[in-house]
Amino acid sequence: MKQLFLSTLMILLGTTLWSQQGDMEISTMRIGPFKIHMTSGEAETLAGKKLAVPTEKNDYNGTTIVKYNNELVEISLSDEYGDTGNDNVTKYKVYALATQSPKFRTRSGMGIGSTRDQLIDTYRNFTSFEVYSGWTDEGKASKTESYFVLNDVDAQTQIIFKMRNSIVVEVRVSIIYEGC
Repeated sequence: MKQLFLSTLMILLGTTLWSQQGDMEISTMRIGPFKIHMTSGEAETLAGKKLAVPTEKNDYNGTTIVKYNNELVEISLSDEYGDTGNDNVTKYKVYALATQSPKFRTRSGMGIGSTRDQLIDTYRNFTSFEVYSGWTDEGKASKTESYFVLNDVDAQTQIIFKMRNSIVVEVRVSIIYEGC
């Protein structure tokens, strides 16, 4: 009986740890359970609180920081494009997510603390990626800040690894913006 109890306990513990691990994943479409294009209502249910919405039409300032599994995730909303069926009702969707938590990782293990070389080695065969310098407030190329971007052309989303001194300090997942 004692062995059965211990075996059951180990299975439950393993399942719980595995499911929590899956909830801490970053992909081109998500950070944890929060997904790009998720409605504001779905995101609020997961966040357990009301999310900020843009103050003006076509504005991108609806950003809220929420706690998920004791880790911070920034959720940004924008008004939903397309026909909402009622011009007097504005609907909002998630267009960007960001975190500085080292607990969120990609399936390949990349996240906060990963190096530029690790990103390049891991994603060198990804279909579309970019590496570029950040910019200073004076408009010059930064010597310390840079970005590694994975573009998911099919989903029209991207993961942006922000680096300082070649070490990831923030991960952002967002829709890909195209010019007019």
